Amino acid sequence: MFRWMLVALFCAASWCAAFARADDVQGAKPVSLDEAVARALAASVAVKARDERVGGAEAGIRQSGALPNPEVDVELENFAGSGPFENLNDSELTLGVSQRIERSGKRDGRVAVAEAERDIAAIERDRSRLDVAVEARRAFFDVCAAEALLKVRKAGLDSARQIEGMAARRVRSARDPVTVKLRAEIQAAEARGAYDRAVLALDTAKKKLASLWGDLGTSFRVDDAALFAVPDADPDPEARFAASPDLKISEAEVRRAASKAALESANARSDVSVGLGVRRFENGGDLAGVLSLSVPLAIFDGNEGNIERAAAERRAAELEAIEARRVVERNAVALQHEVTAARAEALAIRKELLPRADEALRAARRGYDAGAFSYLELSESQRTLNELRTREVEVLRELHAALAGLDRLSGRDPSIDTGQKQ
Repeated sequence: MFRWMLVALFCAASWCAAFARADDVQGAKPVSLDEAVARALAASVAVKARDERVGGAEAGIRQSGALPNPEVDVELENFAGSGPFENLNDSELTLGVSQRIERSGKRDGRVAVAEAERDIAAIERDRSRLDVAVEARRAFFDVCAAEALLKVRKAGLDSARQIEGMAARRVRSARDPVTVKLRAEIQAAEARGAYDRAVLALDTAKKKLASLWGDLGTSFRVDDAALFAVPDADPDPEARFAASPDLKISEAEVRRAASKAALESANARSDVSVGLGVRRFENGGDLAGVLSLSVPLAIFDGNEGNIERAAAERRAAELEAIEARRVVERNAVALQHEVTAARAEALAIRKELLPRADEALRAARRGYDAGAFSYLELSESQRTLNELRTREVEVLRELHAALAGLDRLSGRDPSIDTGQKQ
């Protein structure tokens, strides 16, 4: 007896804790789209890594502008030989400093290459932020859609139970055969299964979104009003892709390749080394100045191979930039088509189909309860309404996913600005 009391108390405590958690979730402030993106950006390791690469590229610019270090030359001559040179009495000690003077264009060329690499790193960082923002936006709308579908499934389950009750009353009064009751029970069971699957789908979607925040908790809710907002059509969809990060990075690659080609041409010119020193003669202790000048002779190595390679890389970068623009244009057309189609379908469902389906279901219920309609007509009306509500949620999710893709392609995601201010 005591054991069963403990079990009962444990079950009661578990139920209380579950309801308390549910109340906490319901009472908590819903997470907005901008907040979801800001959290994902703050937790993204990829974005932090790109920030480090930008810092490294800045250091590379400073290093590329550094002058060559001077060299200290020490030379001892005429010692450890034979005759009068077997000791240090007639030796000569030379101490000097030499400096390599780079020919025009080399230092500027290195700086230009480093600056292009810095620009590429910065664009890649921005593109990484866009990728994270798009993933967070899509995950956010997945949660919104899962919550909306859960409400649809709950409404469908309640309606199926009501219809089941109506069918049971008509069967008891011998107005319908028992098969109608069995059909209603089957549809109620199917509605219950759909509801249970919707609960699991919502939990999965929440975990996916929370994982972008560095967490796996699901004790939050989102502001699903953003899902049902249908944005206006873009008046000039072509102009928004001029700032695409994919185009920017291909253009930066062309600049880097051009800078490398100019640098390799400059490297073909030999540098001049100038030295200045002093020489001491042990025999007499006299001192004399030493001036040296050295220039490599470009006989065997004129840097032709590196110049040809840099020129080929430049041509390849230019061709890849053309291809990148074509890819952006193709993707933009496809995404714009998805947005247009999804927007039109969502508005048609909301303004035309759903009101009619809802009115048809109410009429079917009244008619079935009065004996004017059959159970099949009532069941079909309920199924049509559930399918339209489900389709509306799916279309809205597709619409926002396509809009996120367009913002990613154009590099003008509005949610990132909010994320940067956090």
